[in-house]
Amino acid sequence: MSADTQNPARAATGSVLGLHQVGLNLHSANSELLEAFAFSGDEAARWVETVLLRDSGVREAAVISTCNRTEAYLVVAESESSRELLPLLTGPRSDLAHRNSGAFAERVGLDGARQMFRVACGLDSIVVGEAQILGQVRDAYELAKRAGGIGPVLERLFQSAMHAAKRSRSETEIGRGSVSVASAACDLAIKVVGDLKKRNVLVVGAGETGSLAARHLKAEGPAAMLIANRTLEKAEELAREVGGRAATLDALPTLLREVDVVVTATSSPVPVFTQPMIREVLRGRSRSLVFVDIAIPRDVDPKIHDLDGAFVYGMEALDRIVKDNLSRRQREIPKVESIVEEELQSYARWLASRSAGSVIVELRERFETVRRSEVERMARGASAAEQEMIERLTRGIVNKLLHAPTSHLRNGGASDPDTVELVRQLFQLNGDASGGAAGGAVGGTGRDTNHSGSSSSTSAGSGPRAGNSPPGGAGQGIDARPRHAGGSIGDGG
Repeated sequence: MSADTQNPARAATGSVLGLHQVGLNLHSANSELLEAFAFSGDEAARWVETVLLRDSGVREAAVISTCNRTEAYLVVAESESSRELLPLLTGPRSDLAHRNSGAFAERVGLDGARQMFRVACGLDSIVVGEAQILGQVRDAYELAKRAGGIGPVLERLFQSAMHAAKRSRSETEIGRGSVSVASAACDLAIKVVGDLKKRNVLVVGAGETGSLAARHLKAEGPAAMLIANRTLEKAEELAREVGGRAATLDALPTLLREVDVVVTATSSPVPVFTQPMIREVLRGRSRSLVFVDIAIPRDVDPKIHDLDGAFVYGMEALDRIVKDNLSRRQREIPKVESIVEEELQSYARWLASRSAGSVIVELRERFETVRRSEVERMARGASAAEQEMIERLTRGIVNKLLHAPTSHLRNGGASDPDTVELVRQLFQLNGDASGGAAGGAVGGTGRDTNHSGSSSSTSAGSGPRAGNSPPGGAGQGIDARPRHAGGSIGDGG
């Protein structure tokens, strides 16, 4: 048995349809290029519709576009497998792509499938194991499905990728532990005071960091949430979102008497909380007061920690938590990679089974064509009984002749591309049988190609600012997008 036959993920790479993944991501492109080739949700749907409408070689299409990547997945006919597919993604921006070497890559066959699996599992994100990307992959699938871009090959690919992602989060610790300051602040508060359901929490500062912290804290279900900010309007806006009570900073001395945990993230140039203020708050107080300071410069005077009943945790403690959690996630990467390969093997076996069905259909139709031709020639002038006997005899012969080869194909023979090709050559099968072009396996050689600035391939990389002209288009001069460069679907990935 050949090595390719033993490894379905490597073997099922040659047949009637080809999976191609083309695009760029944070590892190869700068922010300007990522912005120039980003798709909003509506733009992604229009791109799928346009590609399918105007390019007869493309059978299925989808695009995953976030702040950190734009990657298209295309299923094309075998006759189109050697063509340049990048212009379908870049459209009228192909010149920009061509001027910037190295940013675009094309992955073919199971290398393209592997890329989607790794993206969905968070292995290709800035923060390894982040959860947001799985939702973005799901959104891309739903958009492409509504636009008519999802056929059997991409349907199975997306479902397998999302299944791999769910396994990675349930079977490993790749997504566990805080890796942002805001979420680490919440975890630290829980570590110090325990369950927040019986605790009152005050968030000071309604800016981006304070808002993120408030959302994390809200998810833990504290007994009460209080929001204090320099301007009441912003405090009220955040309070409505998290179901809390709003106040200005002037009310802090009163608010502090009500709460157990303070998470503070203002932009004040001087400490918001001083030792004399907190000494007065603690007078006659029986329970401790915990400060988690995530502001730079610090909102909490470090001397407060010297007071009985007061505990102050700053960025140093949070930084240690984040680094420990990131290290833990890094240690989980091999486990997730194993899950990716297991799910890729399963996907490859599915592809092989589709390839077997295609070849068997073509083989039977070939034999049936020959049988029918001979029966018509021999049965001229025969009686009805004789014609029935000839029909039964020839059908029985054909079935017996085909039993062994079709059994072999069904039982794994079709997972070896050499076997499939040999069958096609021996019996002159052209791949046009029902279930062939539309139902075959994903083809390709499993190659992973970075485009360079040569005349035969389009590429991009770190280069001049991309400008605001949109990408989009399918084929020559097709622009499926409005005159808008931004608007990516989410972030994370």
